[in-house]
Amino acid sequence: MSGVDKCFMGRIAIVDLTRGRVTVETLERELAEDYIGGQGIASRLAYDLIPEGADPLGPENVVIFSAGTFLNSMVPGASKLLISTKSPINNRYASSSSGIFADQLK
Repeated sequence: MSGVDKCFMGRIAIVDLTRGRVTVETLERELAEDYIGGQGIASRLAYDLIPEGADPLGPENVVIFSAGTFLNSMVPGASKLLISTKSPINNRYASSSSGIFADQLK
């Protein structure tokens, strides 16, 4: 078992509020290795999923909830949930981390 296998659950849940459906996809090993942690993976997913010129308040925008690599470790701040999206404030990628929900998410 590699380090990547120990750090990630290996799944991504896609919740489509427009169509009212949930699908679960496998986290690509390459994605986990190249973009380490919740911030890196969320940034890449946002780049791939949010079309250029998307309205931040429109249905084409996405909101990504992710947990970090060091979740459930003794690393300070590692239990935080990261939320990433295209912000309506500046029309650019934005992320914020807070709370303890990441434990339940992972």
